Amino acid sequence: AQLVCDAAKDLLVDNLKFKSVAIMSEDAAWTKPLDAGYEACLPKAGLKVVEHIRFSPDTTDFTPIFNKMEAAKPDVIVTGISHVGVQPTVQWKNQQVPIP
Repeated sequence: AQLVCDAAKDLLVDNLKFKSVAIMSEDAAWTKPLDAGYEACLPKAGLKVVEHIRFSPDTTDFTPIFNKMEAAKPDVIVTGISHVGVQPTVQWKNQQVPIP
């Protein structure tokens, strides 16, 4: 989490002037400490956490998740995704979610 936050500060806050973030992680044991780390260090990096979504690894339709994130209007999404594969990324691209 700290490495992601350090990179976020350099790339997203300092260079791109982003101010807000949504955290989206699969609900797994390994993402619990990751998300706690994100919650602690992203604000210190200069990003306000406006949404935090943990989803079941069995999720097949990410539309409601993306809609909820869009409503919160974050500048960027930070993820904790591994075992769910590429499904959320494919849907993000196909739905043209306007959040990098």
